[in-house]
Amino acid sequence: MELETGLEIFIIVRMATTIALLVIYLLALYWNVLFLVKTKWQIYSYLKLYTAIACLAMVLVYGYMGVRLFFGTPVEVTVLGTLIVRPAIILIGGSIAASARARYTTLKSGGEIWILRV
Repeated sequence: MELETGLEIFIIVRMATTIALLVIYLLALYWNVLFLVKTKWQIYSYLKLYTAIACLAMVLVYGYMGVRLFFGTPVEVTVLGTLIVRPAIILIGGSIAASARARYTTLKSGGEIWILRV
């Protein structure tokens, strides 16, 4: 019985981290694209574009894994990946999303020196 309970907890953690990864990276993608849409292209705009493309890649990868997980044919995942790597990736995505949201909010309030599109 203990092994079955452990496996159920493992599956729940895997599902929760997959959903969290999708939500966080979708938000980061949204705010980075919104920042690029609201400003004129400048010398460092390619960094925001690069970040948006990286976030899109993460959404596609974990979206695929989520679809496979929900339809019962999950991609092979190890304990290390579920309990250590995914939370680290969530933290990285959270910092990207928070940074993008902060820059966009600062841009709207006039604190950034980027040139707004009209």
